[in-house]
Amino acid sequence: MDDSSSFGNNPILWALFNLFFYCIALVFASTKLPTKEQSMEHSQLEEKKNQLMHLKNQKEGLLTFLRLEEERINERKQMLEAFHKYRDSMIILIDKETERIHAMAKKEFVLKSGSHKIKALVNPINQTS
Repeated sequence: MDDSSSFGNNPILWALFNLFFYCIALVFASTKLPTKEQSMEHSQLEEKKNQLMHLKNQKEGLLTFLRLEEERINERKQMLEAFHKYRDSMIILIDKETERIHAMAKKEFVLKSGSHKIKALVNPINQTS
């Protein structure tokens, strides 16, 4: 056997072998695993992101609810305005009807009181004759 062809005595093979492990070391160094602090920071960041998403969803839900409530309030305002107009027109009608009833009662009173006066005038004439 020739000792010069063995791996232990060949400097080129040793250089390639060292270069291979050096490259592997560089790959590990560039893609090193995160430390505990980094993984904790990352988990805290993810937790905060989840909280923000949850709050954003709550905000959207509340905004939708507020829009619906605003529409409902506007509808109620319109109904209230329509009721006020109706009430005002009813008050005007009641006032007109009250005036008409008073006028008719006054006419009746005048007619009745006038007929009594006429009867009183006619009765004394009948009594003297």
